[in-house]
Amino acid sequence: MPVHSRDLELPGMERPWFYQNINNQLREVQKQQEGGTSKLRTQLHLTQVVFHVVPTALRDNLVDLSDFFDFGLSVRISPKKSTQYRGQYVVFHCYVTGNPVPIVTWYSKGKDITRDPRTEIGKVPGGYIMRLGPVHPFFDNGTLECRGKNGVDSPVSDKVELRVLLKTFVLLDPNLPPGIPKPLARYNPNLDVYVGANITLVVNVSGNPLPKITWFKDKRLLDWSNTRFTLLKNNSLRITNAQVADQGRYDYMAENNKGQIFPRPWIVGVDYIKTKPGFKPGLKNQVVDPETDIVLNCLATGYPKPDVLWKNSKNRTIQEDGFLRITNVRKSETYRCFAKNELGNATISVNVTLSGLPFAPRNLKRKSQTGYSLTVSWQDGEAGTKIDYHDINYRKIGDLYWRTAYDIPGNLREYRLDDLNAYTDYEVQVFARNKVGKSKGSKIINIMTNETGEFMKVS
Repeated sequence: MPVHSRDLELPGMERPWFYQNINNQLREVQKQQEGGTSKLRTQLHLTQVVFHVVPTALRDNLVDLSDFFDFGLSVRISPKKSTQYRGQYVVFHCYVTGNPVPIVTWYSKGKDITRDPRTEIGKVPGGYIMRLGPVHPFFDNGTLECRGKNGVDSPVSDKVELRVLLKTFVLLDPNLPPGIPKPLARYNPNLDVYVGANITLVVNVSGNPLPKITWFKDKRLLDWSNTRFTLLKNNSLRITNAQVADQGRYDYMAENNKGQIFPRPWIVGVDYIKTKPGFKPGLKNQVVDPETDIVLNCLATGYPKPDVLWKNSKNRTIQEDGFLRITNVRKSETYRCFAKNELGNATISVNVTLSGLPFAPRNLKRKSQTGYSLTVSWQDGEAGTKIDYHDINYRKIGDLYWRTAYDIPGNLREYRLDDLNAYTDYEVQVFARNKVGKSKGSKIINIMTNETGEFMKVS
């Protein structure tokens, strides 16, 4: 067995007497080994460490022997043998040590059963737990083996003998072994509750000695990190404020030195309370500018989850979910959201109203031109909106900034831009304006002035 001397001194912390004593002794052993000291003297020093200093510390629960000695890879199964009834489950612990921590594989009669659908393996402090079942004498009678390997040490294993009886577990069987765990009460194995309910799964078993209880969910060790799970004093399981994620199969193992018994499991269903459709707040009437995009999100409530759709004022379905996107709004409109499930239906309406802002002018085009001026014309974007003024932006192509002709009377639909450069490309865009505000711009057009100041009309 290799001997290691480890520096156990921590900065700013005074260590108990035995740490320094053991370290000193082990360092002396190492020096003697390195210096070729006789084997007898080395063994005498090692004997003092192993049979005097360490036992004293262990006796007083002050030190773990593994702090000083490397024990290598080891595997140990508990219990060493098991007899079980057909149709029941068996549970074995495989305790492992090693550095790196080993990975274990389970075998039944030499066959890897790690991925067997009847096998569930979980990690526990110090090793692994394996649950196998329902067991059958034809498949499971024989040797179970837990093999451990860590890629450094040689693989090791431990074995257990499993005997599966032909008969099933019958509570009133007079031939049951004395003291074996027995369930004492009948209970409803199917529990259906609503979200938020509190559930108690009662343990009521006898046995001599008193059985140890281990809880499982869906055949795996129960995850006690879930704060809704509480183990009561009588080993019963309390589930507080049950959620949908808590539904599943729950059972427990009652175990003593006479055997392991799994009473009938509970099948717990957790569902929401059924309610008629409704709507979450937040959907409101909207006043929007013309030619903008809006989103209406209809959040329906109820269980089962309602089907949701949108209809317009003509009662035509325009969207078959709660998310309605309306692009380029050009008129005021009333939209209705419908929600329906097996318990009923609900409707909510939303008015989308234009703000009164003018629509962007359209059909902007060149009407005539000279070398120093351009005349452009356009049409209103949408009838029915009052226009007080027009503004025209124009610039040479390539310039950074626009020049603007402001306050063109709203009743005009053409305008001449003067003081331009001959034989030059210009960009032109027109806007409509009223007391509410300024419209979006028309489509930008490109126009080139003439080479001279001569007038040219575009037909």
